[in-house]
Amino acid sequence: GGVAGQGSTFVVRLPASDGVPSCLQRTTPVVAVARRARVLVIDDEPAIGIALRRTLQDDHDVEAVTSARGALDLLDAGHRFDIILCDMMMPEQTGEGLHAELAGTLPDQAERMVFLTGGAFTPRARAFLDSVNNLCLEKPFDGDAVRALCARMNR
Repeated sequence: GGVAGQGSTFVVRLPASDGVPSCLQRTTPVVAVARRARVLVIDDEPAIGIALRRTLQDDHDVEAVTSARGALDLLDAGHRFDIILCDMMMPEQTGEGLHAELAGTLPDQAERMVFLTGGAFTPRARAFLDSVNNLCLEKPFDGDAVRALCARMNR
C-alpha cells in the first residue's frame, strides 16, 4: 500500500506492435480477392483472343480458340469454364448457334456465355440477344470494362 498523496507506480506490458494500430485492423474491411476464373475466349480474329488474354491473365486463367468447333473440342474433352467470351458473328458457327448447342448439352456453360458484338446486328441476332439472359459486350471494348464484367460474373 502506498501513502496517501504520494501517487502510485504501474507497469503496463503491451505486446510488440506490427506497426498497424489495432483499431485500424478491426475497422478496415478485408477485401477478398476473387478466385481465378477459367475464361474461354472464342473469336475468329486471333488478335481479339490475344488482347483478351493479355487483359485478363493477371487475374484469370484464359484459353482462346478461333471457332465454335475449337470450343466444343475443349468442352467435349471435359474442360469447363466460369466465363465464356464468345463472338456473335463467326464464319462456321455463330455465337447463337453455339449457345443453342450448349443449351441442349451443357446448359451451365451456355449460361456463362458473354457475347462479343461488333455493334452491327441482324434482326435475327438482335432478337436472339433480347431472348436470352446472357450479357453482351460491344467491340471495341476497353480492358477495364472486360475486367469488371469478369469480376461480376466470377462472384
